[in-house]
Amino acid sequence: MWVRITSCAASSITVFSGNYRRAGAFPALFLRGMKSFLLWIDPWCIAPYRWFPELPEWGYIVGTCVLAAQAVLLGLLTLRLGQRMHAARLKELRTEMRHYHKLSERALRESGKEAYKAVNRQGHEAFGYYFSLNGALWVASLWPVPLALAWMQARFGTVSPSLPFSLPLLGPEPGFVFWFVLAYIPLRLLLGRLVCPVGQDGQEAIID
Repeated sequence: MWVRITSCAASSITVFSGNYRRAGAFPALFLRGMKSFLLWIDPWCIAPYRWFPELPEWGYIVGTCVLAAQAVLLGLLTLRLGQRMHAARLKELRTEMRHYHKLSERALRESGKEAYKAVNRQGHEAFGYYFSLNGALWVASLWPVPLALAWMQARFGTVSPSLPFSLPLLGPEPGFVFWFVLAYIPLRLLLGRLVCPVGQDGQEAIID
């Protein structure tokens, strides 16, 4: 296994060697563009994998953590940019939610249950818009992940460090997706608190 990882880290990248013409005009153009992009980022992405030439499995794990950290940072920067671009709309929706929340409490005290339901329905509509916009921004922040996985697939294929035990459905060699996700999730949680802390645009408490 060490020899296979070392070979993959030391060799040049091979991407999409199939026949482009069979894919059609647009897919062929997309594949050519993707190949050029992966070749362009390859020297940068592969460098951390070569930090431990005598310990290729450690190099693989460290390199994957560095790759995942870069994907997280690019995604979080995209999220912050999106929040800044939509800051006015997010603030407007938060203001509406606070307004309807206070109005519904007053309606429940003074006008009864029917008035409360009518006002609360409007508050739920504002919350739906707020949640949808934040959800769209969060999904947009994941764009570096498929690119990182495409690069790992092109560079390493099915080669990955072996585990001392066998995972259900994955076996002793779970593959590059497993190692990337294993690094990405905790880094996303950790770096997310630093780059997009609670209390900034789009993250404030909804109800005072």
